[in-house]
Amino acid sequence: MKITLRKRDSVTSSVLFLFNLLGEYKNEYSINLSHLMEFMKYFHKSEASIRTGLSRMVKANILINKREHNEIIYQLTEEGVQNIRQWNKSLAKFYKRYELRQADWNHQWCFLTILDFNKSEYNNLFILEELEGCGLREVNNNLWITPYNIDDEILTLLKNHKFNYLKGLGTFETNMNLNDFLRDTFNLETIRRRYIEFINKVKEINNQRNVPNGNLLPILFEVGWDFYDIVTSDAVLPKELMKDWEEDQAVREMKAVRSELYKKISDFFKENNL
Repeated sequence: MKITLRKRDSVTSSVLFLFNLLGEYKNEYSINLSHLMEFMKYFHKSEASIRTGLSRMVKANILINKREHNEIIYQLTEEGVQNIRQWNKSLAKFYKRYELRQADWNHQWCFLTILDFNKSEYNNLFILEELEGCGLREVNNNLWITPYNIDDEILTLLKNHKFNYLKGLGTFETNMNLNDFLRDTFNLETIRRRYIEFINKVKEINNQRNVPNGNLLPILFEVGWDFYDIVTSDAVLPKELMKDWEEDQAVREMKAVRSELYKKISDFFKENNL
C-alpha cells in the first residue's frame, strides 16, 4: 500500500514529525498509543482520522505496532526511519551549501550535461529532485550549473542509472545582464518573497506569549515545514553574487525559534513522562 509521506496537512506528516522530535529527544523512534493520540490532538485531528492514518502507515510498512505491558506501542520501521533521514539529509544539503556561501568563493562554476536524459519521464523524477536538491539549476535543455562543485553522490547516481554525463569547472562569458541571468535561472524573486513571508511569520510566533507547551507542537511543525520548503528550493548563491540576501536572516531566525520551541517542547515531553 502506498501513501503520500509529504503532504502537509496529513496525519502521516504530523506523525513523522513527532517521531523525528522523539528521535532527537530520547534517541528512539517509539511511543505508546495513549501519548501519540494525546499529542496528535494538538494538530486538530479527530480520533477517527488519527486511527485511520496510523492503520495506513502500518499497512504501508512505515510503522509497526505491538503490545507491551498492556500498552500498544507504535514504532517506526526501517523504511519510516529512512524517510525521516531523507528529510534531514535534504536540510543538511542546504546547510552545506550555506556554509559554502559564508566562505570565499573561487569564482568557479560547475557545469553538468546529462546525455539522453528526459526530465519529464516519471522514472527520472527522483533524479531531477536530487539534482535540484544539490543546488543545480537547468540553464538550457540538460545543461545544469551550480556555483559549487558537484557532490560525488550525484555522479554516482547518474552512473548507477546508466546516464552518461559531461562535467566541467570554470568561468563563463555571457552577453546577458548577469543579475537578470541569476534572477531567472535561480528563481530569486520568488524565493526572496517567500523568505520575507517566513521572517514575518517567525516574528508573529515570537510575539506570542504564554502559549501552552503542547500547542507549540503544530507551531514548530508549520515553521519547520515552511523553512524546509524554501531552503530546499534555494540554490544558495555565494556572497560575491548575492551580498544582501534574506536567506541569511531567515537562517538566523529559524535557528533561534527552533531552539526556543524545542526546549519548551522537551519540557512538555518530560511533563508527560516520556
